[in-house]
Amino acid sequence: MRPLRGLVTATLFAGVIAAWVMTGDREQAARLQRMVQQPRVPLAPVSEVAQTFAPLSEMDVARLERMRAAAAQQMRRHVGSPPAGDAGDTRRIQELLAAIDPATLDRETLAGLGIVLGESLRAEYPLDWVRVHDRFGQTFALKSPQDACVLFPLAWLPKRVEAGVPLEIARLISRMHEVLAPCGRA
Repeated sequence: MRPLRGLVTATLFAGVIAAWVMTGDREQAARLQRMVQQPRVPLAPVSEVAQTFAPLSEMDVARLERMRAAAAQQMRRHVGSPPAGDAGDTRRIQELLAAIDPATLDRETLAGLGIVLGESLRAEYPLDWVRVHDRFGQTFALKSPQDACVLFPLAWLPKRVEAGVPLEIARLISRMHEVLAPCGRA
């Protein structure tokens, strides 16, 4: 079954590249082509990557808060209001990203915007911040109590900016609601 899934993925990428070339967006097509040909991180199905979860330490909490504060500063400067911890943060982040070039933001601020998005999801779903260790290293994630749902919001925006993919926050959050549906609402 895996080879078929790989073939489907490759076919979808080829179709997206062809669509961008046909619409004249050759630069975007070239970026996606490079991303597909030279992945920066080894890819593996999540089920095949052993992960361990740990509660956040005081240092972890301080680091997350520092990233969130960097994002809040940008939101205040460009949108006029800081994150509120609600569903409106999705709109405010999209406004921020429309007001500036996301590539001008440093990785920590982009990760901070991911934290803000994660917090808006925490308001609706039973999720907790945890530290995740796997063979690729460690990072922070949102995890449901039964480990059924694990999200990595700190990487959502930086990876898309690096790949040159347009940031459609409402679409991203809509997709996360689909992923979280089996976990139930708070």
